[in-house]
Amino acid sequence: MLALRLTLTPGALSQAVEDANLPGLRLTTQQGAEVSFGASRLVFRAVAEGLEAESLVVRDDPQATFTLRLLAPLFQRHRGDLHLMLSWDGEAEPRELRILEGKATSTPGPGGRQSALGTAEEKEIRRLLDEARRHWEEYQRLKAEAEKSDAP
Repeated sequence: MLALRLTLTPGALSQAVEDANLPGLRLTTQQGAEVSFGASRLVFRAVAEGLEAESLVVRDDPQATFTLRLLAPLFQRHRGDLHLMLSWDGEAEPRELRILEGKATSTPGPGGRQSALGTAEEKEIRRLLDEARRHWEEYQRLKAEAEKSDAP
């Protein structure tokens, strides 16, 4: 691991674990938090702002499941920094995963597979835009009704 920087709320971490939809992924909270999947672990310490990433172990991660379903979306969504060199059995050279301020600049995958790390972030942006659009339309509707009721 070359870089690890992420601060988020306990609720945001809980939501990320739920969004990963990964059987066997566990979140435990005691004086901070720990997310584990098999031999892989992401540990957080409690700070004033919520939780701060403290340590990361990625081990025995078949098809980069923990990395691509939890780590990448989590660090992207919450604008963290994550820089890893990952190796898979049968591959001579390690692959780089680099996320800086939430933007993926390189994407690993076993067997040379490149993954769309932006997918989780793009879905979140679309969801937020749709929600904002619905709120705007509701605001406009209520405003029009109020203007009608104020008219003599």
